[in-house]
Amino acid sequence: MDRLITRRKFLLAAAGALGVPFVTAPRRAESRVEPVPAKTLSADDLVNRIGVNLHFSFTGWVPEYDQNVGEIISLMQAANIWWARDHAYYEPGHPNDAERSARFKALQAAGIKLCFIKDDRLAGNDPHTAAKIDYVQDLSNNAAGYFEGTNEPDMEPGWTRSKIVAKQKALFNAVNASSHPSIPVLGPSIVWKASAQKIGTAFANYCDRGNMHPYQQDARPSLDTDDLRARLRAVQNMTPGKPLVNTEVGYGTDAVDSIRVNENVQSKYTLRALFLSLYDAGFERVFLYEMVDESIRLSGREAHLGLVRADMSPKPVYTSIKRLTQILAEAGVGTFTPQPLGYFLSGAISDVKRYELQKSTGVNYLVLCRDVSSWDIAANTEIINPSATVTLNLTRPASRVVVHDPHASATPISEMVGPISTVNLAVPDTPLVIEVFA
Repeated sequence: MDRLITRRKFLLAAAGALGVPFVTAPRRAESRVEPVPAKTLSADDLVNRIGVNLHFSFTGWVPEYDQNVGEIISLMQAANIWWARDHAYYEPGHPNDAERSARFKALQAAGIKLCFIKDDRLAGNDPHTAAKIDYVQDLSNNAAGYFEGTNEPDMEPGWTRSKIVAKQKALFNAVNASSHPSIPVLGPSIVWKASAQKIGTAFANYCDRGNMHPYQQDARPSLDTDDLRARLRAVQNMTPGKPLVNTEVGYGTDAVDSIRVNENVQSKYTLRALFLSLYDAGFERVFLYEMVDESIRLSGREAHLGLVRADMSPKPVYTSIKRLTQILAEAGVGTFTPQPLGYFLSGAISDVKRYELQKSTGVNYLVLCRDVSSWDIAANTEIINPSATVTLNLTRPASRVVVHDPHASATPISEMVGPISTVNLAVPDTPLVIEVFA
């Protein structure tokens, strides 16, 4: 049975205030292997595929975002998070849109692109028109990287396939008739597998990308848990041959909710979810839900899905992502064809997942992780897993090998100078990054 976190999505917006400075940065050069990742990704390309959900558009309603705009943007920059997802309204001349414009332009100035949710249920969006698409681009100083259809429409009572299709068609036609027809249009984010099967390919001609929210609640990130493989297949079948974007995924850390993990496991599972999304599931991009805990306004698991707490202090998950992206980021690199590492593994490898990346300098990265549960769902306690003893055997000796554990350490956990042909590793239940120099 599908299990998904349900949240209150559509809020009435009131006036808010910006008032916090941020660091201005130029747009980063992007190395892309779009739309679907190859087996070996460019290291910087993986970094550029990571985004986060924000609530800057809900002016005056979400204090965690209203009061910390500049600090949130700075935290995103520090962690190399260059994509955000947020809602777009249409309220010309209203103080709400003036405030949204300031926030969106601040993101754009910081080098961050936006996936705009153009949900017709939000103020001013119904009906979709080309002029409204141009308005959003003007409002944000051309920050849009995607326009997205209705958010979780099959959660709405009385939904019908024809209604969902009509709204998606209107959005698709509006974008294509606007001054920005090259911006990809995402389909609506359909929640339930049964809904996806009922809708079928009805809106496939009215989007450039599919869209999914592959939450797994408190289960480990894996295609083999929480019916994810079947859910993914059902969503893929809605838009045959088109890439998918993961626009929401995350783990809640509320201390008493029955569906939760602790902050340590949130960090482990989120890192694993990034690689699951971009390799195993083949998503074009992944947007984590969400940047900041909403524990001032909300309670329960919906209040504790953030990468940072409501007081802006980083949770372990934020720190781990920042460490990972700092290892992999390569600013200014152009497009190149990543080459795989020549290697094989031996030892206790039966449950070890592996992912490959390369920088334009020729440095290879092998990411290893045990595919085991780190959280006991029944007991709501962390499972302390032993590391797997694995040997990395290189087909060509390396001049240097550096081993990183972004979850556990800000500095490398080991470093060897070559020539090196074999490396003995203790592979944990969180991604271990092995940096191999030719």
